[in-house]
Amino acid sequence: MTPIFTSRLSAAAAPLKHAWEHSVGSSRALLALRSDWQEQLRRCHDELGFRHVRFHALLTDDMGTLISHREKPLYSFFNADRIWDFLLSIGMRPFVELGFMPEMLASGHETVFHFRGNVTPPADYDAWATLIRQLVGHWVERYGIAEVSQWFFEVWNEPNLKAFWTGTQEDYFKLYGHTAQAIKTVDASLRVGGPATAMTAWVDELLDYCETNRLPVDFVSTHIYPTDPLGFEGADTEEQLANSPRGLMRDRAKLVRGQSRDRPVYFTEWNISSNPRDPYHDEPFAAAYAAKIALETARRLRRAHRRGSREPPKAVAGDGRARVSEPLASGATRGGLSSRQGAARLFVRGPHAVLRRRPPAALGCRGHPGA
Repeated sequence: MTPIFTSRLSAAAAPLKHAWEHSVGSSRALLALRSDWQEQLRRCHDELGFRHVRFHALLTDDMGTLISHREKPLYSFFNADRIWDFLLSIGMRPFVELGFMPEMLASGHETVFHFRGNVTPPADYDAWATLIRQLVGHWVERYGIAEVSQWFFEVWNEPNLKAFWTGTQEDYFKLYGHTAQAIKTVDASLRVGGPATAMTAWVDELLDYCETNRLPVDFVSTHIYPTDPLGFEGADTEEQLANSPRGLMRDRAKLVRGQSRDRPVYFTEWNISSNPRDPYHDEPFAAAYAAKIALETARRLRRAHRRGSREPPKAVAGDGRARVSEPLASGATRGGLSSRQGAARLFVRGPHAVLRRRPPAALGCRGHPGA
């Protein structure tokens, strides 16, 4: 079948909102110390306009943030500072994912990925809170509260999956509570959120827990992939997408927005598939789907901004007009950038959705092996 494209050249012109510029994701923190990674991210910022970056493993031992030295805690924020210094120097900011567990604090030895990120709860939640308080306090001292209050602090990654959290839901909520309180102790204006779950899980439950225990939640974050209902690593993506509900992303966005109790919602992982080894991430249709989502969400942004608000109003997103149900992928940019391990993100806030693309090398998603 020959596709037919039409365009109404007589239609009134309208500005294109660059919704995809909000954030990009990239594997793990240690890679951000590499000069090639920094060169690629600089290019992404300069050419694609990305403003935030999110990655795993900020607190793993290879970053040296907290290690055991002669059976005593040794804190070193040097490597994290180098990353933030670079980001700020090119006009970007971090979307801080707080994880995984430093070995010194861990209650077990279960790990994920080849770099062995510890996924067990802390043996001592107060010791974890001390780490968070010292770390965030240090950043406020170094960069100033006016800067750090514009960052996002997300507690853990996909705690509803055993691969990423060996504890229970109750254990995660306890972790969230200690983390949120530690951050707010530094300054009440700092933004903290979660549950950062796979498949849009635990949103109601976390908010119920936080309301009952009077804990702060400044934003809701979660993940969804169109292959989630059918997915497993090595599965045939084409068959999965063919059988995936066409309205999955739209319906889940609407569901989570309704659950958020008027908080901003961030879909901090999204792609055509959670399988990082899937060659479809580099196929032309993936870029086409990404462009389609960007254009559709841009129309919603125009409606929001026409009302003149500095920040779009809070209302249901993904109500059918945004049509955020199509498979989404990254990797439109080349020149040494690998999209195979990429993912895209969709930030939904009010009657708009912001596409979040992930093009740099070793980009992280649920099953990525890293680099």
